Amino acid sequence: MKDLLLEIGTEELPASYIEPALSQLKTGAEKLFSENAIEFSSAETYGTPRRLSLILYSVKEAETKEEEIVGPPAQSPPDGFAKKHSVLGKDLVIKEKKGGRYWCLIKKKERKPAYVISRKVLPQLISSISFPKSMRWKGDFTFARPIRWLVALLGTRLIPFEIEGVKTTKESFGLRGRPPVFIASPAHYLSALRKQGVIADQKERAEHILSALKDSAKKIGAEVLLPPGLLDEVVNMVEDPSVIMGSFSKKYLKIPEDVVIASMVSHQRYFPLLKDEKLAPWFLAISNSKKAASIRKGYERVLSARLADADFFWKEDKKVSLETFASKLKGVIWQEGLGTLHQKALRCVRLATSFSLRLLSPKDIRYVERAAYLAKADLMTQMVGEFPKLEGIMGYHYAKFNAVEDEIAEAIRQHYEPLPSSSIARVVNLADRIDTLVGYFAIGYIPKGSEDPQGLRRIGNSIIQIILEADFKTRILLSSIIREACKGYERIDEEKIMETLLPFLKVRLFFLLSSSFDRGVINAVLSAGFNDPKDCRDRAEALSNFIKQEGFSDLTVSIKRVMNILKGAERVVFDENLLAEPAEKELYSMVTKTGLDFKSACQRKDYDEAFLLLSKLRPAIDKFFDEVLVQTEEKSIRENRQALLFRISDLFLSLADLSAM
Repeated sequence: MKDLLLEIGTEELPASYIEPALSQLKTGAEKLFSENAIEFSSAETYGTPRRLSLILYSVKEAETKEEEIVGPPAQSPPDGFAKKHSVLGKDLVIKEKKGGRYWCLIKKKERKPAYVISRKVLPQLISSISFPKSMRWKGDFTFARPIRWLVALLGTRLIPFEIEGVKTTKESFGLRGRPPVFIASPAHYLSALRKQGVIADQKERAEHILSALKDSAKKIGAEVLLPPGLLDEVVNMVEDPSVIMGSFSKKYLKIPEDVVIASMVSHQRYFPLLKDEKLAPWFLAISNSKKAASIRKGYERVLSARLADADFFWKEDKKVSLETFASKLKGVIWQEGLGTLHQKALRCVRLATSFSLRLLSPKDIRYVERAAYLAKADLMTQMVGEFPKLEGIMGYHYAKFNAVEDEIAEAIRQHYEPLPSSSIARVVNLADRIDTLVGYFAIGYIPKGSEDPQGLRRIGNSIIQIILEADFKTRILLSSIIREACKGYERIDEEKIMETLLPFLKVRLFFLLSSSFDRGVINAVLSAGFNDPKDCRDRAEALSNFIKQEGFSDLTVSIKRVMNILKGAERVVFDENLLAEPAEKELYSMVTKTGLDFKSACQRKDYDEAFLLLSKLRPAIDKFFDEVLVQTEEKSIRENRQALLFRISDLFLSLADLSAM
């Protein structure tokens, strides 16, 4: 068994393209080689801005496969069967099959060597990789950037093929201006590149960068700030990383730290430094070059220009009140057909205020209206125009400068977050997001398949998260907030919105619950109702506990019998006087007594007790089916027995539909 290496050398790839491409490279290789009966022990992928690499370890040669074709019974002549398969009678054997003896043909299917299969599969694998944007060659071949070299080896043997004029060789390339790197075998791939300064393993590169950042920061008694995603991005921007330390004028520390950090991170991909938990006037950058002095000056010059712009925006924006910025939203279309951002803000004010009256304590209610009105005011500032990721954050800073109450300022800061910690922000967030969903669904922007350009699934997730996690005074019903949001729009088909948006939110609820509960449990619970997400979670937790109890599977069988016999049946008023058999009288008595206790348990949200009470019905249900004929010819008796079973199904369906598991 030998290892297989494929390296695709390219012009510099965007950092965001590398990980998705490596994922496709791995899954594509597993699929294509499996289809060709080639096995291997494991697959690893490596990537830098100029290479996408794959190593398949311990590639196993495909074995000869025997195929058995069964022919006529042994007592019959095999001539026709042999002729059909172009063989002689002596090539057939008689074998025992299903209690009889039959003529059989054993055909050996020779598998092609892994080397031959690889020549066919690897070009297909390269062609299968897709990117957000690709370049087209002379033919139909597309790739993110021009391919400059290809390395393909099985052990020490070159796998020859060609893509758009680029032929495979045993030579890779390191940093620009350096000589080619000879790759003797897949086992030597990483070490050969490392000797030329290229750390091809992105995990090793990340560890190297993180260690170097910490060491550099330690030299000046500082700590590295690691904004989410920055390290992963920088790792895929360099091959031979080195740390450059730079500085900027202390005068810029008068700007809010969020702005200074955004200037470093969003545009320059620099790492901010903290000293005594405060932003320090230094930064660290990762370069592909060792020429630190000249590079540092360039980095500092660019950052200074960014910070000078930010300082100007900060000073200019402070000359205008947040209320004035909020009024300017009148001139900005939110979405064609849905009005302006100012109209959206007013709808959110109405919704958030209404929600707050039943969800928040009196001390918080008074802040909601103004927080909702000012929440999007910073969209009109110059600073957010330059740094869109500072939406809400700049609103907070300008609110603080305008001496707005802390509760309102914090709500403005958090209202874009999926799950704010501020209860005021949660109400504003909820109002904003349900208004967005209703608006987009009203004009037909409903996510389909993988397409969701407006990010509506993410918005739906946020709504469900807030409902599940927020400690509001009362429960939130999905149908209630949808209908209330519909009132903010003119000429809207409320029932059509309900028909499409409620199922959409049901899927989002399923998605969020699936991280904690089995899919069967969630199906059963949601099938019994999903209007109250918190209640769904409580029932799912109780059902998860209940299914571990002895006798649960027997109870499921009993309930399925109830559900099956009620298919197509119509409900009638139950009449106790029509009960005749002892078993049905016993069942009625049990259902009546259990129903009262069950209702009390559900009112207390004690679903563990509720499920336990239902389980006690099983013996009476089984006895009923054993001793009573439900589908009797006498209509009144038949319908009355069905009415009794409807009472049982109603009890179970108020918690979960066990037949959906």
